[in-house]
Parts: sequence; C-alpha cells; structure tokens
Amino acid sequence: MPEWTKDIRNPLVKELIWSISSPQILHYNGPVYSTLAHDWWIDKIEQNSEFYFHLDKHPSLLESALRPFEHIPLGKRHELFIRFFLEHTPSINLILHSFQIIEKNKTLGEIDFIFSDQDSGITYQLEVACKFFLQHKRSKNWNNFIGPNGNDKLENRVEKTIRQLTLSNHEQVQNHLINIPHSEIIPVASLRGFIFHHYKQLSKALTPKSSTKNYNAGWYCFENEMPQFFANNNYWSITKKRSWLAPIHLELDAPNVMSS
Repeated sequence: MPEWTKDIRNPLVKELIWSISSPQILHYNGPVYSTLAHDWWIDKIEQNSEFYFHLDKHPSLLESALRPFEHIPLGKRHELFIRFFLEHTPSINLILHSFQIIEKNKTLGEIDFIFSDQDSGITYQLEVACKFFLQHKRSKNWNNFIGPNGNDKLENRVEKTIRQLTLSNHEQVQNHLINIPHSEIIPVASLRGFIFHHYKQLSKALTPKSSTKNYNAGWYCFENEMPQFFANNNYWSITKKRSWLAPIHLELDAPNVMSS
C-alpha cells in the first residue's frame, strides 16, 4: 500500500484503500487469464491521491454508495469498494458491472466488471474476490486452504474465477457491447484476503501454489491449544466480520480489548 495511505483516518476510506491496494493472494499469468498486476492498482491510486485525501475528510460520497447495502456478505462489500474505485478513477471507463447471463431461466454466471483503461487503451473483464483461508494441512495444494464455513476452498475459488472469465465471449455480452467502443477484452482477476497458517508452522509455512510473495497472512490455533495463550498477560479482540477489510489498531484500554 502507498506510504501516504497511512495518514487516512476515516474507517470506510481505510476499507476502500485496503480493497484496492492490499497484496493479492495469487499471481497468475496463463492462457485463460492473468492477475491484474499490483503495480496497475497502485499507479491508479497514486494518480488520484488527492481524491482519497478529500474523501477522508468528506466521506459522504462513499457513505452514500454503501448505505443501500448495509447487510451484504463481506465479498459483496469488497466488490462495492472496487466498483467505487472504478467509477471514480478518471482514466477508467466502467462499461458494465454485475452483468448476469441467463439462458432458459438458468443463470450461467455473472460478470463482475468490464471497463476500459484510457491510459493503456486496454479493455478488461475483471473478476474480483476477497477470501479468508485457513491452511488445513501443510501443503501447497489449493484444496488444503479452507474458508470460514468449511465448504469454501481456494481451489473452488480459482475454478469459479476461470469459469467466469470465459463469459465475456458470450453472445449476450457481445450484444450488450455492440454499440460501445472497446478493444479486445482481456480477462483478468484479483483475489485479496488473508491466508492463516498454524502458529507452530509459521517459520516453515508452505505457501499456496502461485501465491504472491507478500500476501496478507496470519496465524491460528486449535481450541485445545488456546489455554496457553491465556496463561500470561495477553490481550485480544474479537472482530466483527464486516470489519475484516482493513487493518485494525487498538489501544489496550479500548472497550473491545480483552485480557487474560
């Protein structure tokens, strides 16, 4: 994240900045799709830094964009921040978002975003996700990284992204774009979030296949291992899920900080 973003104080703007500038979990460059490079995001944010400083002091524009969606899942909240970023970056023309493809009353999929980058002249289909995975076994395989509900896995997320990134070739999408000037659509993805490794394996943790070098990481322990963390004068806080999209810094005397 750019150094100047540390001066941002408004919690919502912090979430926005994290959603568009934090490290991605995977870096992939293959025949089906590529990861939208971290430097691309940073360049766009730097070009528009004055906007974010103004938003920090006067956040009503961002508050209005989020207000109708108070109780949506965390991933959708992340998607809203990406949409806000695309809509308020001068060099970007957002062509469509949340475009569902339906055939015979069956939803085949949904495109997150199609936009053109005026700096490069490239038109992108962008699929985004924000996920939190726990490394269940000491393995680099994606099926060993499990989401909070136990059913979601990093492997499933990658497979879903690949399916979604073929949708821009669908006839319904092409018909929608027929009168909109654009170049060949390049499919790209962005997967942000956290990977949690068992605390005993932090020094020798195996990272997921194709992971970035500096992805967001944390640690976890099993329930029967918790007593050792309460044996000394330790502090912790239970964070609500909707607050997971930005770093949290708490004073020890904050009301939601507990101690052993």
